[in-house]
Amino acid sequence: MELTGLQRAKLALRFRQMDKDGNGWLQAADYEAMARRLITASGTPAGSPAAVRMTELALGMWRALEKRMDTDGDGRISPEEFIASTARSVIGHDGYDRVIRPMMTHIITLFDTDGDRRLSQDEFCALFTCCGLTPADAGIAFGKLDADGDGHLTCDEINTAVRAFFVSTDADTPANWLFGPLHHPSTGG
Repeated sequence: MELTGLQRAKLALRFRQMDKDGNGWLQAADYEAMARRLITASGTPAGSPAAVRMTELALGMWRALEKRMDTDGDGRISPEEFIASTARSVIGHDGYDRVIRPMMTHIITLFDTDGDRRLSQDEFCALFTCCGLTPADAGIAFGKLDADGDGHLTCDEINTAVRAFFVSTDADTPANWLFGPLHHPSTGG
């Protein structure tokens, strides 16, 4: 599948955010660290069923990505492997619904501290600062995504936005703000 420059920039941004140790590769350790960060930031007790499930989903996602993306079998995913495989399986097919949606839904549940099945701006900002945004950028993203202005985003609204972040070729879609501004020297944006 041929990607637009915008899609490439968005995937490069996500790769950098997921590569928390900054070594230029995605590895199992990045997904383990992601699970720990999400568990801690959401206030989920370590060892609880929700924490165990978060770790299982993160490592399950790693195994699925490694199987599809690690084309040279070295146990790590390069930016090029990530972008090419995401183009095929998430943008070009049903990979979002199979792999990402179950994990995002669980993550949203972790951060839904009042149990109302939606995220307030504070809950949303706690989640997305954990994902790599600054508090200011998380607030901007929330404002752009809260189209009806009710001060909340439902799980479906967030999943729709995350999916649109990956697949949309529209430079003006509010979902492009979900993981922060796309302007970065390495993306040309």
